[in-house]
Formats: sequence, structure tokens, C-alpha cells
Amino acid sequence: MKKINWPDQETTRNLTLVVIAVSAVLGVVLGGIDFVLFRLFEALS
Repeated sequence: MKKINWPDQETTRNLTLVVIAVSAVLGVVLGGIDFVLFRLFEALS
């Protein structure tokens, strides 16, 4: 068996911030798409 190599605290913090940032950006993008499509379909009906 190989020894497990855990990331250090700085790497863990940096990757956590990347995950939070990507999630926030993706949420804003999907929310924007949802808003635009909602307004578009509302205008068509």
C-alpha cells in the first residue's frame, strides 16, 4: 500500500477558495440565464 499524502493547509485553503469562487460564478451565470429566459418566455406569452 502507498502512504497517503495529504495536502498542506495552504493548498487546502486555496483549493477551497477556488471551489467557492467557481460555485459563486456558476450560480450567477445560471441565475442570469434563468432570468433572461424567464423574461423572454414571459414576453412571448
